[in-house]
Parts: sequence; C-alpha cells; structure tokens
Amino acid sequence: MTVGLGAAPAQAKTMSAKLSIDRNPQPGGKYPVTINVWIPMNEYDSHGYYNNGARMLVRFFADDPLFDALLSPFANGTGFEKTWFRNDPGYTAESDGIHLRYQFLAPGRELDEDPSDWLGNNYRDEIYFTVMFIDGDGVTSISNSNVATGYFCCR
Repeated sequence: MTVGLGAAPAQAKTMSAKLSIDRNPQPGGKYPVTINVWIPMNEYDSHGYYNNGARMLVRFFADDPLFDALLSPFANGTGFEKTWFRNDPGYTAESDGIHLRYQFLAPGRELDEDPSDWLGNNYRDEIYFTVMFIDGDGVTSISNSNVATGYFCCR
C-alpha cells in the first residue's frame, strides 16, 4: 500500500503581497487602500485551484516593536478580516497565476495605530497585511505584505 502526503500548493514559496495606502484622505477621513497579491503558477493549476475551493483571507496589522495589533479597516472599521472566494470582485485566475487586486476606503481612525496621545514619541503609523491562500483541501500558504507608513488620522 502506498500512502501519499499532501503537497503544499505550487505557490508556497513565491506568493507576492503588496500594500499601498494613499496618504491623502478622501472626504470623511477615509484613505484609499490597494491590495495586490499574486501567486504565480501555470494557467491549468491557476484555474484548478480557483475552481475547486481555493480562497484568500486578508488581515491587517500594526507593525510595532512589542506586538502587532490586529486592525479592522474593512466594512467601515467593523471588519477584522476579509475572505475572497471564486467570482468575488478582484479575485481572479489568470494565465500567469492567481491574483487578488482589491481597493477600498479605510477609516483613518483604524489606520491611526500610533495616535498622537500614544505613550512614547513614534506617531508614525506602520501597517501591513497578512494573506492566507487556502486551497480546496485546506492546505494554507501565508505571506506578509510590505509595510506602508504614514501619519493617518481621523479627519
């Protein structure tokens, strides 16, 4: 009898995650946020994962020395995470792999992770996201984005 071990998804070592936060708030003190995730693979694998239950889950964090607090920029400040499934806007399978391209407006109060009344003197906000790619069998690959910095506030 031969037993096979479940292999990690093909993209496990090559997932790319990029974060961009526009430093110019929109009316209501909301900042334009752009998420770009790319998991390179061939088109056959890309559509195979995508059509068989693969999903992406994104969580935002404050990048701080003591601990990285979970932020809630989604759903006007009420959502700690967001998951994309097949056919959700911005989540696609393409000839060069699986992509997540998503833009939204985040409340400044949620991005202001080092407020001016913070203990210490670092008021600059440092933010990143973690993306989890979970295939249809539950095998998970995780990647962190770059750290976006700025002085985001509650205008």
